[in-house]
Amino acid sequence: MDAALDKLAEADENCVLSAEPATYYEAVDPAAWLATTNYALGDAVRPVARNGYVYEATADAGSSAAAEPTWPTVAGQTVADGGITWTCRNNYALANGALAGGDFTKANGDTSGRKTTLAAKSGLAIHTTGTATHVATADAATSELRDVTTCTSQLLTSGGTVDTPAWDHEIGDAA
Repeated sequence: MDAALDKLAEADENCVLSAEPATYYEAVDPAAWLATTNYALGDAVRPVARNGYVYEATADAGSSAAAEPTWPTVAGQTVADGGITWTCRNNYALANGALAGGDFTKANGDTSGRKTTLAAKSGLAIHTTGTATHVATADAATSELRDVTTCTSQLLTSGGTVDTPAWDHEIGDAA
């Protein structure tokens, strides 16, 4: 059980979202695109002027062009950018913050088994206005979504901050 909980604790990004994400790219807030920069396959960027989508390097990774491309706004569409092909991905991120190993605590479960608790976080900067309905954790090193849960629905306004409470992920003993 602890091995599974350790995997959850590898997350390095806390994500407040407007919908339930199915993939890493739907949850994260990657860095803004940069000109003449080397990107690897699987890297994610967002446009300099946010448009509600993120873009995954899906082919011909290499250096971006000197000028920012015109980003498509339909999930699955692609755009060429220097030596890179970017694929448009839906994105539900409203606020994101960094996580570290010390943000996770393992303990015995409340009823059985084991659990990991993610510490409460305060002052996460809101970058996109929307109604928060989910909180997730993601791992940038592996481009994986680690854990997703619902949260109390609340309207978030760009430029403000949001706090997230502590939450548990419990794995019960086998029956």
